[in-house]
Amino acid sequence: MEIVLKCSDYSKKLNFKEGLKSICDLSLGTALTEILSVKATKEMKAFLLLFKTFNKTNHDLKIKLDTDKINSFKNSMTLSAEFERKIILYFEQEIVIAKEFFIDVIKYSPDYLIQSFNIFKENINLLEIDLPENFEYDYYTTYRKNLEEEFQDNKDYYNELVTYFDNPISEQNQSLAKQLEYYKSIKSFYTNPLQPDVEECKESLKDLYIEPFFQIYKNNFNKDSIQDEDQVNSDFLYPINDISIHDFLNDYFLEDRGHNDLNSKYNMLFLLGQPGQGKTSFCYKLIYDYLQKYNGLPKTPIYFVKIRDLVAKDFVDSTFSTINKHLSQNISFESDSCILLLDGLDEAYMAGGLNDNDLKIIYDRLNKTSQNNKQLKIILTSRLNYLKVNDSCVDKSLVCQLSILTDVQIIDYAEKFKKFYPKNKFLKKIDVILEEEKYNHIKELLQQAVLIYFIAISNIDIDNKDSKANIYDKIFESLAKRSWEKQRGQLDYLNARVKDDYKQYEKYLRAYIRNIAFEIYQAPNLYITLEKLSELEATKKFTRKCFNEDLLTSKENIKEINKYLLISFYFQESSNNNTTETAIEFFHNSLWEYLTAEYMWEENKKLLLKKDEEGEIETISIDEYFNLLNRLTGQKHLDNEIINNLENIVENDSNDVKRIVFDQSIKIFYKLSNKDFLLKYSSLDSSLTAFEKATSVFELFWSFINFSRLNFDDVIISNSTINYFLFERSKYNVYSKLKKIDFQFSYNINSFFGVYFETISLNDLNSSKYIIDSMFLDCNFQNSHFYFCYISETTFEKVVFYSTTFGKFCSINKIVLNEVKFMNCNIPSKDWFETLCNENEVDDYTKNNHEVKKYKIKNHDDDDIEQFYLHFIGEPINLKDDSPF
Repeated sequence: MEIVLKCSDYSKKLNFKEGLKSICDLSLGTALTEILSVKATKEMKAFLLLFKTFNKTNHDLKIKLDTDKINSFKNSMTLSAEFERKIILYFEQEIVIAKEFFIDVIKYSPDYLIQSFNIFKENINLLEIDLPENFEYDYYTTYRKNLEEEFQDNKDYYNELVTYFDNPISEQNQSLAKQLEYYKSIKSFYTNPLQPDVEECKESLKDLYIEPFFQIYKNNFNKDSIQDEDQVNSDFLYPINDISIHDFLNDYFLEDRGHNDLNSKYNMLFLLGQPGQGKTSFCYKLIYDYLQKYNGLPKTPIYFVKIRDLVAKDFVDSTFSTINKHLSQNISFESDSCILLLDGLDEAYMAGGLNDNDLKIIYDRLNKTSQNNKQLKIILTSRLNYLKVNDSCVDKSLVCQLSILTDVQIIDYAEKFKKFYPKNKFLKKIDVILEEEKYNHIKELLQQAVLIYFIAISNIDIDNKDSKANIYDKIFESLAKRSWEKQRGQLDYLNARVKDDYKQYEKYLRAYIRNIAFEIYQAPNLYITLEKLSELEATKKFTRKCFNEDLLTSKENIKEINKYLLISFYFQESSNNNTTETAIEFFHNSLWEYLTAEYMWEENKKLLLKKDEEGEIETISIDEYFNLLNRLTGQKHLDNEIINNLENIVENDSNDVKRIVFDQSIKIFYKLSNKDFLLKYSSLDSSLTAFEKATSVFELFWSFINFSRLNFDDVIISNSTINYFLFERSKYNVYSKLKKIDFQFSYNINSFFGVYFETISLNDLNSSKYIIDSMFLDCNFQNSHFYFCYISETTFEKVVFYSTTFGKFCSINKIVLNEVKFMNCNIPSKDWFETLCNENEVDDYTKNNHEVKKYKIKNHDDDDIEQFYLHFIGEPINLKDDSPF
């Protein structure tokens, strides 16, 4: 059932000029008197209902915004001809009113509410009143409330409509208000201050955001669009025309339009990026743009879920019902029209709730559901290493990755930041950092917006000799000093020991923050409640060292000082809190990952540098050391970023410390390898399998060992167990860059993708199938066999192949050979080496210092066969003297 209102029929019966004036100058009576004198048909009552609702909503909200200014304009408002025309068009349009108009106006007719708000907004502008951010939601909610009240207050008058529509409004306003409040909430992520609890920080993401460029996975790319031959072998390709990810998604993905660069239309998008590259910020910007485009009332609803807020097991087992429960919705993802943003799959993995197989299940379910329901658009964000783009579960999905910031974008970001902090020391130096080569390593850090923010907000000086670890040191020093100064001025709880010595305070605070970071890393939801924080031994230790004793008598005092202190140190109150307790989390994951790595290294040093009563370094037993590794790894897979941060932190430590650490632990390392890196394990106490736990222990131990020895000549002698854990069990980045290792019995190493090996000896390598996109420098291959190996896009420099066999099915192309020596190597044919040199980039030294010799040997049937060997004929070398091994 429906009513068709041709509103011009009713507006013409009124003194509409007076009615329009009353809308603007708040004299409600005139218009209503005119309307009530008209014959009250069913249609007229419906028109009256909308007119009165509109009038009252405008009246109420203008008064709410600025009573004084409204009163000053009362009865003196002059309407512009254009504004008058818009109001007339609004009231004289044809409207089809059905029951759905009242029950779910967003799905049925959002345009009517949007037009109403736009007229209100224009009126507000004429009155020179500032409209608060997201005020459209206040308008829509008030409009619906007034609509319901008009119904309820005049039931007898509107009885005909109530009967006609079967009481159309009833309790539907509650669900509408809930939806509008939700939109208001997720839209404000982009406009709220980034650090609302820090008084001096006024900037929002909207103030600073830089729209990133992006690349498209090659399998999604229209091959006819590829113009640059150099891109053909890349996994990800830039769009032909420069375009931001937002313009691309808004104009093509969300609109379901084809794009020239794509070979298809897609309903599922995997958006990948490095830590701190802006994946969550991207979501906030997309939500804001989408809701702005539709004046806050999109016909196709949009929902945003941070995956870490879900129970990981439930998310795997019942993906969509878990999302519905979290959103308090009842969406049919199999049939409803919807845009779903799922942010941070990597965070759920880091929290310890998912494994690689779980990821594939989720990818497959999301992918297939979006393919079957063409009205459903899904965007899932994750760090790069959590999605294998060639897995079948990703087929028919669009895969994109965010690009690093360009120099122009970095400068743009800096200019935006300067508006809030014009005297910032770092930003004054930004041009020098980008232009001078000696700052290249700093420039690499600035290519991720979150690090620019951390560095800039800390107002630190940058030196060209600063490493990432040095920069983090400066950031924490700046924040510690700021916290210390605030404590002295506003919360004067500091004891005499640290009151006048912020360096001492900084030392204690840094150790305390590290402890908290580690606790959050081990927590299932990556936050910690203030209740639990107050009970930590680290909290008690910190408060004893830094604050007056009377503070310790009250848990509430400890909570309060912690909350104040930590907010100024890039903590924030957690929205992902399943308890009634106040909980805190880090402002960004990169902070707790860095501090967790620092905690692990400090705990490692504390044990290995421990001295006895006579001041001598104590010998640590295998049991003591395993207990440390067991505690540090906890119930988690070791995060890639923690390993990367460990490398920076260890590199920045003193050689004396690293020397002791390495000497103390290398013997334990070999002993623990004989135990498969697992001394004890209980399935009842661990969410990891025994294999997973052993792998985590190995990865952490290997990181300590490997990074601590890089400045020395010590060579690690590997064995089959170490090889297995390194190449078969561990993450790629654990073994991607290796130096000074003698790999004994390398037969179980199957492939090398994107590795950098320097001063490495590989012995008995005989099962490798791939060597791709890699670099071998000063390396030896001894007694190895390449029968069915594919070798491509790899550089061998100062490499010796000794007694190595290259089979006829070994494919070699696009490689570089510089100063390479083939010592007594079996090759498949006489012209093999000549072909190798002609088809690849080979230097003259390698070309001119080898010869092929033919030998007759007996095969297993005692027949004579020809064998060809490649010999180095340059200056004689002694392999042992030439090798670091």
